[in-house]
Amino acid sequence: MSLSAATIRRLKRLPQVPNVWEGARISLPLPSSGESAPHMVIWMDGSEGTARSLETADESFGHEALVRGLIKAIEHPQGPYPQIRPKKVLVSDREEQFYLRGVLSDLEIAVEYAAELPMVEHLFARFEEFHQNREPDLPAVYEQLMRSVANELWDAAPWQVIEDHQVLQIELNCWDVGSFYATVLGMMGQEHGVLLYRSIDSLRQFRLAACSDTAMEEMEKVFLSQDCIFCTYDIENPHMPHLVRSSKEPKFDDVSYGSIHPLEGMRAVLDPEEVLATYTALMALKRFFEKNKGKLERDELANISQKFRITIPDTIPADPKTVNVIVSTMPDLVQDLRDMSDDDSDCDLDIQDDLVPEHSLISTGVVPVHFLESLQSLVPTFTVNMDKVNADGLPVMMVQTTKLKAGNIMKFINIAGGIRGLAFEVIEGAPVQLGVVALADGQLQLVGEFSHAQVELWRSRCISNDFRCALIVAQGSTKNSKPRPPIGKDILAVMETTLTDIDTLCGL
Repeated sequence: MSLSAATIRRLKRLPQVPNVWEGARISLPLPSSGESAPHMVIWMDGSEGTARSLETADESFGHEALVRGLIKAIEHPQGPYPQIRPKKVLVSDREEQFYLRGVLSDLEIAVEYAAELPMVEHLFARFEEFHQNREPDLPAVYEQLMRSVANELWDAAPWQVIEDHQVLQIELNCWDVGSFYATVLGMMGQEHGVLLYRSIDSLRQFRLAACSDTAMEEMEKVFLSQDCIFCTYDIENPHMPHLVRSSKEPKFDDVSYGSIHPLEGMRAVLDPEEVLATYTALMALKRFFEKNKGKLERDELANISQKFRITIPDTIPADPKTVNVIVSTMPDLVQDLRDMSDDDSDCDLDIQDDLVPEHSLISTGVVPVHFLESLQSLVPTFTVNMDKVNADGLPVMMVQTTKLKAGNIMKFINIAGGIRGLAFEVIEGAPVQLGVVALADGQLQLVGEFSHAQVELWRSRCISNDFRCALIVAQGSTKNSKPRPPIGKDILAVMETTLTDIDTLCGL
């Protein structure tokens, strides 16, 4: 096999220097999890002492991978290095030497054999040192324990009822934990999970900072100032999690957990005692929610305290094996946090919240062209100009609620004469932005709250689509049951509109 004439001409236009490069295919140290060892192609500039190309490769890679890595090192080196051809390359394998000689002969690059490659061996030694000194992975039994409680919590879906300002005290008095103060993420259809704060002060300080006039560039510092354990769910597309999935039961792709501490930063590994405490707290939270779901739906300030007996599975080494846990609501703290958020969310614009019912699922994302095409003949209200939809799909904002409420949304929009635009209202210092829709009769109606990162991602997609987007109204979600992904017949409307700024929206 040889390089094409075009490739040879292109590479020969680059200056050739008398540097000697070292190339090798190596297997990195085996991970402790028992997975197969990762493989890498390395090209080092021995004269300059720099790594010009580090590429992962499949276990079955051949000599071709070495050539591909070399071409990248010549034309597109990693780091601020010039495009150059070396005068000579060294390899430590005779077969590689003979192969490269044939391929590189027209590039006037000498290929020599060397029993040792000092630069590559030095880099490999650094990899080994890092591997030996890195924090050990959690034993598999604890990983399985966390996965099992994550599955149970996901099925219970407390975020359908509990909002993020509702705090529950979980009293353990075990494994160095007195009490956790739990908040649930996911009511607004965004990131789902649970935060277990180690102190009320940490929770208060973080909420105060997030709701104050904190600049966006300071938010990372605020985030890392928390003192908590987190358990969050990774979803394939967090901004449109269930719209185009075929499965009837929405499910998460993976679960992430770890610790945040002001002095330690974020740590993605928990030690066994932290896992035991987290498992026990989440199991107690799940049982508390299942037993008191009705009360929490009726009154978010209900004063409830209950004891649960949580047993660690026999497969897990633990002392003690059974823990008595007390879970209690904290109505006074809930009221304080809600007032803190409400005070910061005052808006001078006349934005009403009559359109989207409580407990609706709100999400943003991009709908593929093929899915839009399948909806044209199914959806009662479909106003998308398919000729103008680009290949990447159409950015959409979706409201999913019950069949009756979805019908009421459409009646509301039709009475108002339709929609005329979407925008986001930035509230100074708040960690979220308000999604607002302008109706044809001049009303500004609140759709939902969205994180800054979500807004910027969706805005960029709209910009690349000439600011065109759509509002989707769908049924299939209820307050008392797990939401299911909407299928074609569940979608009542796909209404094309334009993303604009809030000032323009007010003038529509």
